[in-house]
Amino acid sequence: MKCKINLLTILQVIIILFFVSPGITLAKSPWAWQLSLKTNSNSKQLSMPFSLMIDPVKERYYVADAGNNRLVSFDKDGELLNAFNANNSLKVPADLIRQNNEVLKVIEKGRSSITEINLNTKTVTPHQLSFDGKTIYPDRIENDDSRLYILDKNSGAVLSFSPDLKPLIKYYDKDNDVHFVDFKIREGQVTALSHKEKNIYFFNDDGSILSKLSLDKSIIFPYSYAFGPAELIYVVDRFDSSIVVVDFQGKFKYKFLGMGHVRGRLYYPSEIKFDPWGRLCVVDEGNGRVEIYSME
Repeated sequence: MKCKINLLTILQVIIILFFVSPGITLAKSPWAWQLSLKTNSNSKQLSMPFSLMIDPVKERYYVADAGNNRLVSFDKDGELLNAFNANNSLKVPADLIRQNNEVLKVIEKGRSSITEINLNTKTVTPHQLSFDGKTIYPDRIENDDSRLYILDKNSGAVLSFSPDLKPLIKYYDKDNDVHFVDFKIREGQVTALSHKEKNIYFFNDDGSILSKLSLDKSIIFPYSYAFGPAELIYVVDRFDSSIVVVDFQGKFKYKFLGMGHVRGRLYYPSEIKFDPWGRLCVVDEGNGRVEIYSME
């Protein structure tokens, strides 16, 4: 029995030494769980939610509930408001943006389309897009005051379009075969994450590369990211379902959460972002929920 205990202790030490790189100091996370966006007994549980849209004016969260072919809205306190499936016509909605008070644009992976939903007329209009003569397969979507930005799963590039879906600019690494898995618009600048190279790219307005940030080597499979307070970057590591925090040199600061099913654990998170109230939101795809944390 004593021999077995000693062997177990040695194995635990080896695992810790393997996953904790030299020079990394593990620090306590300042983030505390606040609430979950989950449906109630009167509605289906979220199934494979992929992304989150936040409306700061109406103080609402909108979840792309891909597994149930619907969009689900919650108020700021996490209370379920509505589940919308466009008369059962949505096919694997994966991401969405609000273009104006009347129109949502939704990525439907089941159609490989950008689908326009008019909330007043209740009309649903799918658009199959192309760029440089090639069909695109939308994966993520963002917008600003003048443009729509789409991550094309086929090419791995970020593509910009006018509000009426005319192609504009391609943001990519023309010298290397780089596929982005996430992107953010930060203060009007396009940034994008490559999971294989573990870099965050910063682009000029014309689509050329301004700079690259190399993430800490402890991150195995970066999948999503968000620019947070105090000049820190929060990165989803899909390998172990953790959140790794780095500075703007890509250096490790601390790591929190991890794989599991209980509160404070994640199971293959798909997106991370901050809401207008300073809270950290994580779309927990595998557990069918969105977890929201606030600073202690």
